Amino acid sequence: MKKRIKLQGTLVFLAVILSVILKKYVIPDWGREGMEEFFDIAGLILVFSGFALRILARGYKEEKTHGGNKLVVNGPYRLMRNPMYFGTLLIGVGVISVLFKWWVLLLFFLAYIIIYLPQVNKEEKMLLDRFGKDYKDYCKSASKYFPHPLRLLNTKAYLSELKFFWIKKELPSLFTTILIIFSLEIYQDVLMFGLGQIYDEALEFILIIAFFTLLTWAVIYKNKHK
Repeated sequence: MKKRIKLQGTLVFLAVILSVILKKYVIPDWGREGMEEFFDIAGLILVFSGFALRILARGYKEEKTHGGNKLVVNGPYRLMRNPMYFGTLLIGVGVISVLFKWWVLLLFFLAYIIIYLPQVNKEEKMLLDRFGKDYKDYCKSASKYFPHPLRLLNTKAYLSELKFFWIKKELPSLFTTILIIFSLEIYQDVLMFGLGQIYDEALEFILIIAFFTLLTWAVIYKNKHK
């Protein structure tokens, strides 16, 4: 786990450095601000959705697995067998939507497959050895890589599990990701549209973050008082 986290951190650092050095090749040259705003908002929605899924999956698993002695099949694990990894995929696609040209998405998918596919197969083999038929039955009802589209619509069933202390564990990585996006986005917009974009970009990000923060608190408050 620690090796994978260090590798992810190294890749993020390299991506930031390369974005500045190779800005001509990786930063999109938007012809219209409206299109740039659309991809900013869409990308941030994916980033927050990915973090929400990771938080739900990690917190639910830690609470229900009883030290790895119980197979977890409910909560976000009804959505799919590997929701934490899918959350990471959403975060990556979201960051690329905000900051990079679309060809970078191909590199991300390649890196994602190289890093996560062997890990998924290794973990599933371990679960099959440990839980046998129960895990085989679970595999029949939950997909491996991507959730069923209709199950994605039932967000209320998954968000109802969200707890505040689960969120605290992911806050450092969430804030780091948002800070990187915010810094590079300002850098890009100043290059394309001038210094006047600093204020507009800061206001946009503050409003978006405030919206998702209020939405998260509303869900947590509702869960505590239901």
